[in-house]
Amino acid sequence: MIALCISGLSDDALSKTPSDIELLRFSNHCESNKMHELVTHLGMLRIWKDVEYNHPKDIQVAKFLLLSKWKEIKAKSNFKTLSEALINMGISTHVLCQVRRIIKADTDIPADYLDFIPTDEILDTLAPLIGQVFFQLGTEIGLSIPTLENIQSNNPSDLAEQNKVVLFRWREDQLIKPTIRVLMQALVNIGRGARCLEEVLKNIDLNTLIESQQSRGKGAIAKKPKIKPEQAS
Repeated sequence: MIALCISGLSDDALSKTPSDIELLRFSNHCESNKMHELVTHLGMLRIWKDVEYNHPKDIQVAKFLLLSKWKEIKAKSNFKTLSEALINMGISTHVLCQVRRIIKADTDIPADYLDFIPTDEILDTLAPLIGQVFFQLGTEIGLSIPTLENIQSNNPSDLAEQNKVVLFRWREDQLIKPTIRVLMQALVNIGRGARCLEEVLKNIDLNTLIESQQSRGKGAIAKKPKIKPEQAS
């Protein structure tokens, strides 16, 4: 449970180690011009310079990867440490409450569509519309950082293909039932918004989703994007 944000997180919440998804959300709230000060408080300045050098064109990904490395190598990588860093920087710890709170997404997508698994056509059409957020989206829908780094390495200059591989991998893994509802919420959570998905679904008939799910239930083999051997691991 989360304490009221007037007083910040509860002691129990402060003792928790953030998940990758929570670190992603925290990184999205971190102003880029404050990162040098933040990483100094976290004892990650040298590593930040390396991460920043390796991701010069995507500061959002760099911020998230730095925080994930902080979680890996620091013994006290919990919300309390983040809270103390924010206080020392003169920044409200309310941001940590926002990181742990899930706000249900509003959408114009018909309710009848939301619990269906997206078809190949939906994922193919959506991929080029998402933009340069595949790393954030992949994290939000449960893919591991090594998986995402492999996808990026194998498709370094093809954003649409990066997005496509992420979407199909998510649908295959099915750690959580990969529904349109889950995808919509993920797009909202990373700040992309669900409008792109809404536009794609305008051209999809409900019967198409019903037939696709029935075929999937009978063991039909789903189409997969072309994945290089390194990605298939």
